[in-house]
Amino acid sequence: MEMLENNYKTYCATNDRMIEDPLDMKAKVQGILETVGMAEERAAKMDQDDFLRLLAAFNEEGIHFC
Repeated sequence: MEMLENNYKTYCATNDRMIEDPLDMKAKVQGILETVGMAEERAAKMDQDDFLRLLAAFNEEGIHFC
């Protein structure tokens, strides 16, 4: 979560986006998972398309994993 939060803050700072105050990264991640219908999914049961859809959803919200 800490890495995601730091990456998100960096993305917002470099793209002139406002950061929610207070930032609750856990709630933000949970919201994305619920939006794409994967809140109850387990990684072991997901296929490559599921992971790509999830990655796209996170990227849309400015959350990057590198």
